[in-house]
Amino acid sequence: MDLHKKVIGNAIVSYFLVFVSLSFLWSKQPYLNHPFVKGHVKVAFILHLFLLWVICIMSYPFLETIAIFEYTLNTIITIILLLAVFTGILYGAFTAHKWQSITLWEIFKSAGWSQSLLKESDTKDLGEEHSLTLILAHIPFIGYIFAWRHPDLPHMRDISMLNMGMTTLSIFLTVIGSVSLASILMLGYIIWSVYQSMRLIVSHEFSSLNTSKFPSPREKFILQKSFLSYIGNSLRKKTFMPLADIISHYTDDFTKKQTLEKKELTKLKASTIPTTLFYIPFINIIWVFFMNTQDKHHIKHGLIITLITIILILIFDYQSLALLFVLIPIFYGIWYISQKSYMMPYIYETAEVIKNCFSRILHLWRKTRELQKTDTKVTVKIWEEK
Repeated sequence: MDLHKKVIGNAIVSYFLVFVSLSFLWSKQPYLNHPFVKGHVKVAFILHLFLLWVICIMSYPFLETIAIFEYTLNTIITIILLLAVFTGILYGAFTAHKWQSITLWEIFKSAGWSQSLLKESDTKDLGEEHSLTLILAHIPFIGYIFAWRHPDLPHMRDISMLNMGMTTLSIFLTVIGSVSLASILMLGYIIWSVYQSMRLIVSHEFSSLNTSKFPSPREKFILQKSFLSYIGNSLRKKTFMPLADIISHYTDDFTKKQTLEKKELTKLKASTIPTTLFYIPFINIIWVFFMNTQDKHHIKHGLIITLITIILILIFDYQSLALLFVLIPIFYGIWYISQKSYMMPYIYETAEVIKNCFSRILHLWRKTRELQKTDTKVTVKIWEEK
């Protein structure tokens, strides 16, 4: 089916601006009142009606007396239904992007996963060192450090993604007070890790959860940035640009920027300080004076982590469990410590925003000083003429 790009864009937008897109059904414009767009608008409208119904369930005291792991049954049901609805919305937008029509039944029938949940492989040819690396990569937080040494090993990406996901979720549950649920989750992860490690040692076989469908932190950042740009272009009625092209543009832009940074860093002197110290909060403030070294990116990351730590202490308390979240970027940064040009997602961009803000403030301050000096000279000159 050869559809115009504007038709594709309108079909995708219908899943996120559903009540606005209802006007497409009565529009006389060919790119809006198109059978392809109409089909997706109807599916999106039904999904959002179901979403409203789910929200009503949240406010209704349904089965509140039944609690599972400190959560009421209606809360658990609501969360499951919300995940199902949002999955349907994203899957519908994805099929529209792929120029495919979809029905509500097909959305609930298929989740779009073409690969199996588990990845199996024979590890006889890995060797003892690589096998040990795979085992150590399972350790929460510390496993990130072992993962960077052999990023191309089979299953390494899956292990690292699962490690990060489980630790992040466990910390979140602990912070909100669900310590028992977090403990059960980590216990399950430990049992899984030990079981796979034993299989790797004894029978030279290994299984990992297939995380290829889940984006890495950098891929997630690019996807979010691309999607916001895509929605912004649609609302401002600029020249239409397909989402795939926007993602490709931002990906290429990041690759070029990282390559350029890598060349620029080689011109700077190497740091003589142990690099892991860059990621220790508060202590890393000292390294601001070593910014003109090859490790300046890691120094920036560490300073932002210190800033996040200070904010968490001010909002909560220095004994708050929320500070556990800081461990994730700390060990994640140490994971990539050997890559001088590494730009940690969200952390590096935050550092750049702060840097640009300070640069603009400094520029305005200098301009103001120059104007004040000019006014002073003019005033003195006028006074002398009088």
